[in-house]
Amino acid sequence: MGAQSSSLALPISSPLNSAENVASSKAPTAFPTPLSDLYLACKENRVEDVERRLQTATLEDINRIEPLESTALHAASFYGHEKIVKLLLDRGALRTIQNKHNLTPFQEAKTLEIRKLFERTPHSERFGSLSTAVEWNIIDPTAAKSVSEYKETRKNWFDDVCANDDVLYLQEIKQYTHKRFADVKNIDQVYHLIDEAIKHKDLRLAVKIYTLQTGFYTALNMALASNNSVQFTENNAESQDEYFSYWHGPGGYAALIAHHSIFKEYSFIGIVYRGMILLGTDISEYNVGSLLVNKAFLSTSTDRTIAKNFTKSSARINGDCKTVGIYPTVCTYRIQNPGTAFDISNLSEYPHEKEVLIMPRTAFRVVSIKEKRSFNAPLKIQIELHECALEKFVDIYETINPEDPYS
Repeated sequence: MGAQSSSLALPISSPLNSAENVASSKAPTAFPTPLSDLYLACKENRVEDVERRLQTATLEDINRIEPLESTALHAASFYGHEKIVKLLLDRGALRTIQNKHNLTPFQEAKTLEIRKLFERTPHSERFGSLSTAVEWNIIDPTAAKSVSEYKETRKNWFDDVCANDDVLYLQEIKQYTHKRFADVKNIDQVYHLIDEAIKHKDLRLAVKIYTLQTGFYTALNMALASNNSVQFTENNAESQDEYFSYWHGPGGYAALIAHHSIFKEYSFIGIVYRGMILLGTDISEYNVGSLLVNKAFLSTSTDRTIAKNFTKSSARINGDCKTVGIYPTVCTYRIQNPGTAFDISNLSEYPHEKEVLIMPRTAFRVVSIKEKRSFNAPLKIQIELHECALEKFVDIYETINPEDPYS
């Protein structure tokens, strides 16, 4: 099994173990640096003042570590100021900064209502898809070979471009996002984390970028899916342009995660889940024995409930499944090759989602399709897919690919 996810503790913080120790009988500590006005406004529940300050505050201001070694979000969460917590989260406050007691704002939350604010927006398509077009190509029995060739190209690209200078490639990611994703929702949060990654030379923040509730991950996956030329073709200018566009952009981002040694400890082998909403025309494409390759990243979870919740909560299927031929589907993926998927739960802004990120261009075989029918309810489908054994691929992972009894 790959890196293990540690689940967040949920007990309500007491003043005795919190950075906000209001019960202490000691005299107030004199801090050499004063608390920020934004922090004090959040602590004291001055909603209008917070709204005004957030109009001009930078993300550095919002996520500032105060002399108390906590953030404005810690204070608002601990004191139970629900509206201010929502204002801060909507403005891009980071959920996973720890205070001096190693507690996140989520763990400091005074009420259940505040904890719910830290969950991802309802109806998010992160752990499910309303269309298979972006995710899959239906391909022939050479799937394992083509994926092996892709991974070899990806590794060569990483060795040539990324391996020798982490900061240089982070700057390239920043340049790409500024050029291609400038109009993406909440892209300033992405810019901020890239700057933090460059400043602290911390590549793990490059993964956190993907977990933010912004439009970045959707735009990135669309870019991955729309470019089919990932191999260099001599004497073909068009394919060469696509090749460099892919690898200097979304493909290079995937290469960084897949091949940098810092992410080796997060490599995952095991069972994960993802939801889908299939149309009637999609179902015919899923036959036992079919070989499929995902063109984009796939966000999955080790918690099956996360995938099921997507199929339940999608507003676009409520009450319409039987009339328009839409089918809630849960896919089960068996990951067996090192470096194919990464347990990023401890790097995520939403660690409770237990996210495992499957790399683009992974070959799967459909091994079973089950239909579940119940009275006065839509047909539900369960699809099980096993990763194909790769023909040849040498990477930073010393483990030899295990045999696949299903390939």
